[in-house]
Amino acid sequence: MVLEMLKENIMFVDEVDSWEEAIKKSCEPLLDNGCISLSYVDAIIENVKTNGSYFVILPEIALPHARHEHGAIKKGVSCTVLNKRVMFPNDKPVKVLIAISSDGDDGHLEMLSEIGSVLMEDELVEKLKNATTVQEVSSIFSNNKF
Repeated sequence: MVLEMLKENIMFVDEVDSWEEAIKKSCEPLLDNGCISLSYVDAIIENVKTNGSYFVILPEIALPHARHEHGAIKKGVSCTVLNKRVMFPNDKPVKVLIAISSDGDDGHLEMLSEIGSVLMEDELVEKLKNATTVQEVSSIFSNNKF
């Protein structure tokens, strides 16, 4: 499921000026595909301001998301790889943002399971951080047995 949703939503960005810009960039494909509204992006940013960088789940890996009622329209996932890391609050550097949206309270669980199976493999995490092409990112997610 993740690979199918991800295919058109992989981006590479040289650098961003702030963690807020990183979140906005990572959400652009989800906005373009009608998965989320702008209020969802705003909710993610507000969540970080209120709760800190709770979705920086591994060194340099973030999973930006908000509750579905804040503007998620349907399931979606995007992957943004930054060439230059950006610092999130609490001194957490981020290089890869995997933004997710879900249309219900538990709609994201299967996506998180698939993403988690990639992120549990140190070798795949390193490949993801160093990816420079859409094919490389697709391969990382397709070579896992979902």
